[in-house]
Amino acid sequence: MKDQYDCLNKAQLSFEYLHTNSTTHTFLFGALAELVDNSKDADAKNLDIYTCKDPCLRGGFYLAFLDDGCGMNYDDVFNVIVFGKSAKRHTLNSTQIGQYGNGLKSGAMRISNDFILFTKKDNIGTCLFLSRTFHQEEHISQIMCPMPCFDLISQQPIENTDNQQLNGTHTYIYDKNKHELEMYLITKYSPFKTIDDLFKQFNLIKSSSGTLIILYNLKLSDSGEPELDIKTDPYDILIDSKNRRNLFHDDDDSILPEYRSLRAYVSIIYYEPRMRITIQGRRVITKKLSYTLYKPRQYQFKSTRFKTRFEQEIKKCEKELLSLEERIREADSQVYHIQQHLGIATSIDERIRLRKLQINAAELKDIANRLRNGLVKKRLEMNTIKTLTFIFGLNIQNRIADGVFVYNCGRLIKMYEKIGQPNKKTLFCRGVIGIVDVPSIVLEPTHNKQSFADEKEYHFLLKNMGEYMRQYWADTGIEHYINEFWKTYGYRDDQLDRPPSNDLEVVKRRQVAIPMLLQCDKCLKWRRLPYNANAKPLTQIQLESWQCSNNTDVLNNTCLTNEKLEIIPEGELKQQSQATNSENRTSSRVVSPPARSLGNNKRISNAEISSTTANINSKVSTRSSIVPSSSDTSQKRSVPSSRSLSRKTKPKKKPKRLNSKQTTKLKSTVHRIISDDEVDENEQESSAPIAQQTRDQTLTSVRVKKSN
Repeated sequence: MKDQYDCLNKAQLSFEYLHTNSTTHTFLFGALAELVDNSKDADAKNLDIYTCKDPCLRGGFYLAFLDDGCGMNYDDVFNVIVFGKSAKRHTLNSTQIGQYGNGLKSGAMRISNDFILFTKKDNIGTCLFLSRTFHQEEHISQIMCPMPCFDLISQQPIENTDNQQLNGTHTYIYDKNKHELEMYLITKYSPFKTIDDLFKQFNLIKSSSGTLIILYNLKLSDSGEPELDIKTDPYDILIDSKNRRNLFHDDDDSILPEYRSLRAYVSIIYYEPRMRITIQGRRVITKKLSYTLYKPRQYQFKSTRFKTRFEQEIKKCEKELLSLEERIREADSQVYHIQQHLGIATSIDERIRLRKLQINAAELKDIANRLRNGLVKKRLEMNTIKTLTFIFGLNIQNRIADGVFVYNCGRLIKMYEKIGQPNKKTLFCRGVIGIVDVPSIVLEPTHNKQSFADEKEYHFLLKNMGEYMRQYWADTGIEHYINEFWKTYGYRDDQLDRPPSNDLEVVKRRQVAIPMLLQCDKCLKWRRLPYNANAKPLTQIQLESWQCSNNTDVLNNTCLTNEKLEIIPEGELKQQSQATNSENRTSSRVVSPPARSLGNNKRISNAEISSTTANINSKVSTRSSIVPSSSDTSQKRSVPSSRSLSRKTKPKKKPKRLNSKQTTKLKSTVHRIISDDEVDENEQESSAPIAQQTRDQTLTSVRVKKSN
């Protein structure tokens, strides 16, 4: 059925797309992280990132990523060059990081112009060569990728045919001319000029399976230097200082290390680090962020808001189901057609064909049933409550490094997001770090894994994290002695953006507050080291090679012991009561403070304004109560009309917002009453005699009326 469409025009992918695709990565380390993610998804336990000098290459060196993961066979490598195809996420609950089938190409092409891949599995070695230099030199518009396949035992190309397919080589058919052309192009445009050089790269994969990716002809900055700096620190890979200034528009002192050092960035890239990573021959000291904080606390956030991801998956499933139903109808019609013409004289080949069609139809129906069940489940789950765990803590090691870290399926997407703080010049929520690991079922990351596809739901998440961060700040209780708290750990109030003091006493306090947490170099389990004031601090080399056997805690000094980490206490978001909210609303409507007189420069606070307004009402009420009810106004004491009240009281109503005229009138009343303080005092002193005189006059008037 497919053959009838072969005459139609086919979509093509221009090699210029390699550059266009790479521009999604504005952050260099985000591009490198794509290659690190591939190693993690391959269940690699070890990843070695290193450089090799080669003056013949642009930039003077190439960058390599070597892991001991599951490796790839020829069919898997073939899928690498199919843009947008990925078999990693079969379900929404998958923990795999990759999902778009695009990370390797976009990340590699952002760092360099060319890359070559060596992978090993089942003693079969496959090489993938993707080079923009080759396309430019040969003036080729379509993407061409040489992919030779070898038997690593005999070091000879695999010469299989259609009838002799090896495991994982169903898309590979040996062609001598094709193989020779592939080897010619690889030795011409890659750093490896002979076949022996190629097999040396395969030999670097010491484990039974693994992958080696080499990036070369690196991108250069405007100054002609590589964007990646390997000279400043021989044990790290840095972003060139000029590129940092262009990216952040600031000096180097204000840039946090995760934005300039690959070693620092990789140390926090995963929520649960379970891979041994080395950079330039030195192991990366990974961090389990939530256990490096002072006074950590976790909060359970529940919401039914996150529905976009479910809606997308439901539409996708519905579309796939419609396509499957069409294929099932076609398969059933073919089976029915053959069955109608089935007879005694039917050949064996025809019966075999019928059986294959029946099996195919049954398989399609099984897939459709599973898809329907999954669709029903997704529709039910769309309106269920999603629970996220927010973890907050104080970073007493470096107060300026605060903000929110957002992970997706255990992979860092956003770091140091500033929320909850009113401004940078206050100590409120300063030094607080927030952490959340969002599953893909809730939020979907963008293609470059540096943001989220649904900005609206992401900002909703940040807004709620801000509320919980303020709750955490209140729960810590340090706001009442905040200056003293930070001074205890070596910080000065007038230097909010400066690192703490390195005096021995304050360094000791910080170490006692948060004992060191290390990952064993052998079993990769996490161990908490008890603080010992007499012990010498561990050197960098000791930290990199630290194992459970080096632990001074006798209960956890062997790799056979299970990992034991303290449980982070739980907190709860406390909602404001209705009374408190009512008070807040009322206080927000209080009139503006009266103008200060020339003779008194004292500032009037909001509390004093509220008190003054209350006194006004009290005075008005008091004066209205002593006004005589007699019709003889000549015997009554004159009271300003603005302060008199009606005799008939009306039922209380909810206070309304004052308009501009009422506000002006109330302000003038406030000014007049404040200026008449002395008169008010005299009135208060004489109020009792006046009241007595008024009562006497009233009684006399009543007696006169009765006598008449």
